[in-house]
Amino acid sequence: MTDPKLTYKTFEPNSGKTNQLVFWLHGLGATCDDFLPLAQMLNQPNTKFIFPQAPEISVTINSGMVMPAWFDIYGVGPQHQEDESGINKSSRQLVNLINEFKKEHPDAKVKLIGFSQGGAVSLYTALLNPDLCPDVLGLSCYLPLNRYFLDPYNKPKKTDRPIVLYSYNLVNYK
Repeated sequence: MTDPKLTYKTFEPNSGKTNQLVFWLHGLGATCDDFLPLAQMLNQPNTKFIFPQAPEISVTINSGMVMPAWFDIYGVGPQHQEDESGINKSSRQLVNLINEFKKEHPDAKVKLIGFSQGGAVSLYTALLNPDLCPDVLGLSCYLPLNRYFLDPYNKPKKTDRPIVLYSYNLVNYK
C-alpha cells in the first residue's frame, strides 16, 4: 500500500535556476499557508519554498478533534506512547515529496524547516535520510522516537551526523 501524496503550496521568487529546495512544515492544527508570508518576505533568490499540508486526522490529546496533524499525540511526557506508525508515515510522505521535487531540480540542496509538530517530523526525517536532507531546522519542537537516536542520558548515539540539541531558557536577571 502506498502512502497518499501530500498536498502543498509553493513560493519561488523570479530569480533564475533553483539551487535550494526548502520544505517548511507547519505545526499541529495549522495549515500550509501559515509560513508562506514569511517566505515571501525572505524572498531568497534561487530558492523554491514548498509548504506541505498535514492531513486531517483525529488527535487523541485534543479530545479526538479532527485537525491538520502529522501524527496522533496520545499524551505529553515520556510515559506516553508515541504514534510510531503515524510519524513514519509522515516521514515517508515527506521523503516522497522531496524526491518528486528533486526530479525537477536534481542539483538543488534540500533544507527542512519545521515548527512544533512539523519540526518533529523534519528532525526525524532528516536523521533517517542524511544524504537527502543534510540541513534541518526544528523550531519549538522535539525529536520523536528519540530512543532510536539518543542514549538513556539524551546523548546522541554513535552516528556520522552530529545532533545538536539546543534549548534556551529565560532566567531572572537581578
